[in-house]
Amino acid sequence: IADFLQSDTFGQVCQRLWGYFGRRYMTVRCQSQIEEKLRRVIAYAPSLQILTLDLRGNGIGASGVQPLVALKDAPSLHTLTLDLRGNPIAHITDIGYLAVVKEALHRLNLDFRGNSIGASGAQALVALK
Repeated sequence: IADFLQSDTFGQVCQRLWGYFGRRYMTVRCQSQIEEKLRRVIAYAPSLQILTLDLRGNGIGASGVQPLVALKDAPSLHTLTLDLRGNPIAHITDIGYLAVVKEALHRLNLDFRGNSIGASGAQALVALK
């Protein structure tokens, strides 16, 4: 059941049951207004434990991860999955924003497929470990 609870299916199959579980599991697709949506997610679901953010192909660039700092205010969040595929992240110089969020997490999953992060970006990602 734990795998089912973390899937996209759970939130769509039964909204009432999802509510009973305290809105702990959420998947959000962000095309724009990322910071505003994250603040709403945190306010709407203060007991949120697992969050998947689908940010693929929206052109956020390296500094576009800055709004993710708002997630440090989600007290129960322990697992964050970021899908950053197909964004123009050539040099991840602002990866420090992710480091701020990572400190509060047990697990951080990143998907950078389709990005040319280069050597400096790879070093920044290694520093997150």
